[in-house]
Amino acid sequence: MRLNGKTILITRPIDQAVEMIEMIRAEKGIPIAFPTIEIAPPDTFEYLDKSIDSIYMYDGIIFTSQNAVSFFFDRVKSRGDITNIVKDKMIFAVGGKTGLLLEQYGIGTISIPEKFSAVELSNLIKQESLKGKCFLFPKGNIAKETIPSTLKALGASVDEVVVYKTIPPSPENIDSIKKLFDNNSVDVVTFTSPSTVKNFFNLLGYDKNKNFSSQVRIAVIGPTTKKALEEFEIEPDIEPTQSTIQSFIESIIDYYKNITENN
Repeated sequence: MRLNGKTILITRPIDQAVEMIEMIRAEKGIPIAFPTIEIAPPDTFEYLDKSIDSIYMYDGIIFTSQNAVSFFFDRVKSRGDITNIVKDKMIFAVGGKTGLLLEQYGIGTISIPEKFSAVELSNLIKQESLKGKCFLFPKGNIAKETIPSTLKALGASVDEVVVYKTIPPSPENIDSIKKLFDNNSVDVVTFTSPSTVKNFFNLLGYDKNKNFSSQVRIAVIGPTTKKALEEFEIEPDIEPTQSTIQSFIESIIDYYKNITENN
């Protein structure tokens, strides 16, 4: 098949890595799970609960990840009915999967940018008349300020509430992963967020010549992750045209296909 024995390291949270693992195996690649981040509930639900209780005052809600959707609506569901919470609200989302998850919670009218990034969502938001509007932004603890800054520049107000945390895990397989790199047994390292990049180096140590031999290829899911990698003076070899897992895996396949065709 198209990945033909290539060893691909997956650094995203283990509970979110299943889709990647299945796709890689379907193409006869060898997936190796090495989660460098973990998704956890916020330290307290106090602020989220206050936002839910005050949901009537918001004109819209913005979601930039599936995690934000899950943690927000699971908390809403534990406190009552979801349907009336978002009735007549403007809903913006980053990513097709985020949009699909919203639909699973019964949210039908959603604005999603063509390219799945916070920057593109900001561009989409700019097309709306938002002066005097009030938005709720359920987010992770390390979310960027791109969205709030855009809203404020357009005359809207935004309340940010942390609904989940991104934290570094304590992987049990660090030594075995180091040995794979020492033995040149990793073909591709995949990064799906800036946090996966930063925590990767925190866990393994920063030595790009040792971590990334001439054999290793680096794949990033999008421009924000690429920028995080460049802070370590490393340029990615592979980047998909769309920030989706499907496109991500296809870009890795295409990379090796092009090498084969050009040799």
